[in-house]
Amino acid sequence: MDDCSDLTSIHQRISAALAELGRSEGACRRTGILIQDGFCVGRQFYYDDMRVVWRVNEDALEFFGQKDRLLKRIALNDPPLVERRAA
Repeated sequence: MDDCSDLTSIHQRISAALAELGRSEGACRRTGILIQDGFCVGRQFYYDDMRVVWRVNEDALEFFGQKDRLLKRIALNDPPLVERRAA
């Protein structure tokens, strides 16, 4: 999969998880890159009341609310909820 389709897939998974959490997606206000030891290890997506962290090396999305409280963690190697329901 190329980088653009990876990022599109990530945004789709974020949208689905935000809906599961009962939040409207809203617009992503800004993004950031996570750097560790000089290497890109993930990205951050900032929404009105939460922050989503995509850790590439862990292949996971983490959703943080106010005061950086972890609300949800999704392993990206799991099929999306929509696909699981259809099966």
